[in-house]
Amino acid sequence: EGKINELKIKESEISARFTREHPAYRTLIQQRGSLNQEKEQLNSQIKALPETQQEVLRLMRDVEVNQEIYVGLLNKVQELRIMKAGTVGSVRIIDKALVQPEPVKPKKPLVAILAAMLGGMGAVGYVLVKAAFNRGIESPEQLEEQGISVYASIPLSEHQQKVDRLEALKRRRHKKNKEPIPLLALSDPNDLAIEALRSLRTSLHFAMMEASNKVLMVSGPSPGVGKSFVTANLAAVLAQTGQNVVVIDADMRKGHMHR
Repeated sequence: EGKINELKIKESEISARFTREHPAYRTLIQQRGSLNQEKEQLNSQIKALPETQQEVLRLMRDVEVNQEIYVGLLNKVQELRIMKAGTVGSVRIIDKALVQPEPVKPKKPLVAILAAMLGGMGAVGYVLVKAAFNRGIESPEQLEEQGISVYASIPLSEHQQKVDRLEALKRRRHKKNKEPIPLLALSDPNDLAIEALRSLRTSLHFAMMEASNKVLMVSGPSPGVGKSFVTANLAAVLAQTGQNVVVIDADMRKGHMHR
């Protein structure tokens, strides 16, 4: 009985590491089988004894077996405690971890610079692509090729641009300042734009000789292209020749009309 119990303890240890097909496990099973056969033979011999002797023998055997089991388990517990106390961990602290004073990511200056560069390149690319697909009218000759008469080409006046910027700055500083912007035909009559308007005046004079009325409309494809500039300065050029001119400037965005 003691050997059988020892084999049971060994079997619990071996089963955690091997399967039943392993040679060590199979040897343990064979040893336990042979011990069980011996136990059966002893039991058959004990049955031949008188009943009183069988009872005494059974009791003695139970005491010895239980004592051996207790001693075996006690020894096993001591061994496990010794193994636990002698076990050395596989973890070693090589050095203490250092805390980074600043975050590794995101790097805000780098992200801002990259975003600005990519945004600038994207905007330039968008403008170039849009200009490549929609170039518009770039010269008077393109209009003449389409059969449209061109009476004059008015260049951009640098003097008028400076005056517009100064007036816009004054109006921002003094919101109540609503003084009219001086006409370029009066402040700088020798400007190239005014010379082009004089040429336009002459061309219109001959073009409208057979017209039923003297009404002229100045229009443009979009706001801010110079409709009011051309209208006012052309009227000033016509007035300088002694003609009576009535100018009506209709601002459709603001819903009112200036005369």
